[in-house]
Amino acid sequence: PAAALAAISASGHAWVEPDRTVAVGADLLHSWATAAWIGGLVGLLVLVAPWLARLPEHDRVPVAAGVVVRFSTLAIGAVVVLVVTGAYRALAELSAPADLLDTAYGVALSVKLALFAVLLVTGGYNRLVLHPRLERAALGLRDGDGGAAAALRTSVTAEIALAAAVMAAVAVMVAVLPPS
Repeated sequence: PAAALAAISASGHAWVEPDRTVAVGADLLHSWATAAWIGGLVGLLVLVAPWLARLPEHDRVPVAAGVVVRFSTLAIGAVVVLVVTGAYRALAELSAPADLLDTAYGVALSVKLALFAVLLVTGGYNRLVLHPRLERAALGLRDGDGGAAAALRTSVTAEIALAAAVMAAVAVMVAVLPPS
């Protein structure tokens, strides 16, 4: 998978940039961070959730909390890389702010950014609201909420759906020439 992402980065818009090495590197890091975050979400939903369901009931919430804590750290790092590399690539691809509304590439990027913002809000809700509820429940605290695991599963499903919409915007972006 890493080599496939490298090949995609080396054959895309970044390849024609004056500083090809930096542009392709930023694009590759962007792709890897996307794969880590979104792939991790899919892994949580498809692999971890069914595995947790097979655990004895008294073990489910503590194990789920441990998994969520570890993934959350990875997700935060991936989002930081996405923001930095995405900003770099956007600045390289656009010649002026008006390009965001005046070109097909810019409109696709604008849609991607709007969806990404909603995705960040959803991820923030997971991290700042559901994550602590799950941890409190795992510790057996009275104010803990055992329903946090189910709410997290629903929220992760929404994140994956938003990520699919972001990928659709990316598909449009790679199909049209950037304005720069």
